Amino acid sequence: MSQKLETDFSFGQLRHELQNENLPTLREAGLLTPRAIEILERYKRTYEPNSGKHHETGAPAYWYYNTEFYTRVVRNEVGKTLSRAVLNGNYSVVRHAIGIVSPDTSDADFVRYEQLRELIKERGLVLILSGATKSGKTATAFRLVELAQHAWSKPVKLATHIKSAAEENEDIDYIQTDEELKEWTIENQDSIKYFIGDEAHEWGTGYSHHAQAIQNKLSSFVRLAGKEPYNVRMILICHRAGGMHPALQNDELCYYARKEGDTLKQKRRNLVLYDTLHGDKLKDEKFRVKTSDTNIKYSPHDTTPFIIEHSNDENNDEQDQESNEPEWHSCRGEKVGGDSCAQAHGLCPHGYCKMHRSQCEDCNPSES
Repeated sequence: MSQKLETDFSFGQLRHELQNENLPTLREAGLLTPRAIEILERYKRTYEPNSGKHHETGAPAYWYYNTEFYTRVVRNEVGKTLSRAVLNGNYSVVRHAIGIVSPDTSDADFVRYEQLRELIKERGLVLILSGATKSGKTATAFRLVELAQHAWSKPVKLATHIKSAAEENEDIDYIQTDEELKEWTIENQDSIKYFIGDEAHEWGTGYSHHAQAIQNKLSSFVRLAGKEPYNVRMILICHRAGGMHPALQNDELCYYARKEGDTLKQKRRNLVLYDTLHGDKLKDEKFRVKTSDTNIKYSPHDTTPFIIEHSNDENNDEQDQESNEPEWHSCRGEKVGGDSCAQAHGLCPHGYCKMHRSQCEDCNPSES
């Protein structure tokens, strides 16, 4: 997959452009801590030309600022600072950062980019991506994974049943069944993992004699996606979110995204994120961003299906694990000041609403 993220996600390039600024500029912008500055200045003073690896090519780097160590420290520190600024509403830091690399733009787009960046990293992510035919759903799904590559500080693994993508890109793994996907997640336990599933509205159909088994299997797998040893983030593509199998229509576990616009061209460019699905209507808009085509090659005519393997034994291991998870009816999170939240809507499997998901240790392990 491409290691270069273009600026089509508004400010997707901002973090990486900032690394080229000198240390005093980054320090004055409030983007590097004094401790980070001290580490980088010491590295600069002691660095011997060609003693470190170049952060892009892996070849010896003559200049200290091109090394893997230097760029990793700067990127991590700048990334954490910008994320904290957005989370805390400290837009003066964001505006200053944007002014360094793109002074004519607004901080609003960057805030939306940050929201998308954090969402795509969320543990146990199930993103239902819908839209009209030829609206660019598959391209956007791959583009989101490219975004994820830059959001994490470790390698990202991608699996899909879109065979042409796996054939065209050697670092994409091809899987065709839910059992193969589970095996793949276990084999890659130490990696950040994403799965792209196309035509997901067709999953679970055509099994009239095994309807309950399919219902149980889909429901169990989606719930276990955020747990070890699976722990895979899923982007599921469909025409209508309301047309998905009922097991996949779960506001507690899913986010929804739709390609929107008055024309097909606009739909290919616009992505709107929602929190809830009511019947066939998406509600509670979160934010919207601009997208463009992906650098990942695939055939838009690829129709390789994803198969849900079923059996008559409904008491599988996943269901046993699921039964051990207590059923929460209200949020366990605490508001500022220590009061209980007690919200009953949109709870994760561990009992935290989306507002307090950051307090859930199971949903927010130290992966980065």
